[in-house]
Amino acid sequence: MTGELVGFEVLLRWHNRLRGIVSPADFIVIAEETGLIKEIDDWVMREACSIAANWSSSIKVAVNISARAICHPGVIDTVRNILLETGLPPSRLEIEVTETALINDLSRALHNLRQIKASGVAIAMDDFGTGYSSLSLLSSFPFDKIKIDRSFIQAVGQNARADSIFKAVAGMGKALSVPVLVEGIENDAQLSFAQDLDCDEVQGYHCGRPIPSERVEDLFRILGGKSVFDADMARISELARPNAVPAAKEAVA
Repeated sequence: MTGELVGFEVLLRWHNRLRGIVSPADFIVIAEETGLIKEIDDWVMREACSIAANWSSSIKVAVNISARAICHPGVIDTVRNILLETGLPPSRLEIEVTETALINDLSRALHNLRQIKASGVAIAMDDFGTGYSSLSLLSSFPFDKIKIDRSFIQAVGQNARADSIFKAVAGMGKALSVPVLVEGIENDAQLSFAQDLDCDEVQGYHCGRPIPSERVEDLFRILGGKSVFDADMARISELARPNAVPAAKEAVA
């Protein structure tokens, strides 16, 4: 793991003039119940691709997609059209799906994902290890990456059982030759643990806090091609302005 910045994950926040910044935990469920989630998914992907297409770096942008969107018959054309409209190369887009989103209509979801992957877009399984059929899904679809849920790394170092569970979850990905990203890295001990297990990428506050999209170029300038681990973290932290709408969280390889 070199500390190279390899991509950003888009974070969605609702900036309400009365309530301030509203977390997705407070409005995504309502959006799903009312059927608005597909429109939100499409808008987020279009905005993310449009912004990333103008970056001076060719790193990836990762976008989460909901169960309703991934099972929608028009999702394949939607992704292709957004890439065409924004000019972002398919190889720079990564779509993240959770196990829960897939099992709602597994046959339809896998069909759509195969078509999207065939166009050159990477597909990642998010929150790996938290569901009951993760291994079955890994054998059903050639994911380009699995993201180990932050809950597995949080307890590492506190007891042998937690360490063993994390090693087992990470080992499953490595055994299947699927790149492994560890979410929720918040300190040196967790980073070292992931490095010792030869995980491919890490993500979390220890690597950098979420920043507004308009500060991404500032981050590129601060890094100047250097490893995130060798960079001035104080300057990077300044990019995450208080009360700003966080737009991206970085992944480091």
